[in-house]
Amino acid sequence: MEGVIWIGTTEEGIIKYENGSWTYFDASNSPIPADCFIWTIAVDSNNTKWFGTYGKSGGLIKYDQNSWEIYNISDFGFDGSSIFDIVIDRNNNLWMGTYWNGLAMFDRDTTWMVYNYQNSDILQPQQEINCIAIDDSNYLWYGSDGWGGGRFDLVSEWEHFTDFRLIDEVLLSIDIDDQNNIWILNYQASNNKVLSVLTTDG
Repeated sequence: MEGVIWIGTTEEGIIKYENGSWTYFDASNSPIPADCFIWTIAVDSNNTKWFGTYGKSGGLIKYDQNSWEIYNISDFGFDGSSIFDIVIDRNNNLWMGTYWNGLAMFDRDTTWMVYNYQNSDILQPQQEINCIAIDDSNYLWYGSDGWGGGRFDLVSEWEHFTDFRLIDEVLLSIDIDDQNNIWILNYQASNNKVLSVLTTDG
């Protein structure tokens, strides 16, 4: 719904702001784990909200306006329970950047897929994925926590970017403008500066 703002908090649940009113969802009135951080929020074409969490329990939370569902992602092949970013592709699949588990896909029903260095061509040092975005050509761009980033065609082909300015850097955020340019916010440890890098999808 337009005009509604959803806010994730640190161990204080989820806040909804609509028409001047605030609604709070936490462990007292929902199944949201009390110890989790709401790290990222995405909304699919059915207006269902998906929340990625960071903490000791949970991982993915679904809210469809009527009910909540908690997915403990450790039950689906993950070593931990943290999701740092979520994007939704053309087929309404969820793609998630995780804490040292690589890239994950969930079809919003029963199918989970985990792409890590053991079953795909993602680099092992890039498995902590901070940020992801999907461009107009249906490539998924991702940024890791200290080893550059890359892009994935959502099937099998990976391209890695670990040279010149991006090597050994923390990529914090990726966004795509209406001309399909890729904007990357990265932290360069060597000179303690935050840079904004522009890459054009060729």
